[in-house]
Amino acid sequence: MGGKATQCCKTGSFQKGHPNPVTGLTKNDVRLLRDSWKQMEHQRLILPIGRDNFISLFESYPHLLMFFETFSLKEQKPPSNQKLCAHALVFMKALRLYLDYIDEPDVEVGLLHTMSLSHLQRLISSQDVEV
Repeated sequence: MGGKATQCCKTGSFQKGHPNPVTGLTKNDVRLLRDSWKQMEHQRLILPIGRDNFISLFESYPHLLMFFETFSLKEQKPPSNQKLCAHALVFMKALRLYLDYIDEPDVEVGLLHTMSLSHLQRLISSQDVEV
């Protein structure tokens, strides 16, 4: 990745109402995302939102639980499951990193590559990630 798209992001040369050619987001979109995230952090909603997203994911796609056997969800129910909560926080922290570096596509690509490798090592397919 690089070239004009990267330079465009670093110089901020895309117009306020026009989407960034790499992310597809306008400056206003990015501002709204960052402001929303700050509100979630301020209200200490990062853990509950992350945990609830995983609970919803598992309710909608129960076959994905096979990738999370260490959570022992049968023994300890999701809202109080320590391993689920810990993973939810790691997931939300990763989302925060993507948001922090949204203006630096080369860094974003590196983050996405690292996440992809992590999922591939666990034999999680692209179909499983796209649910």
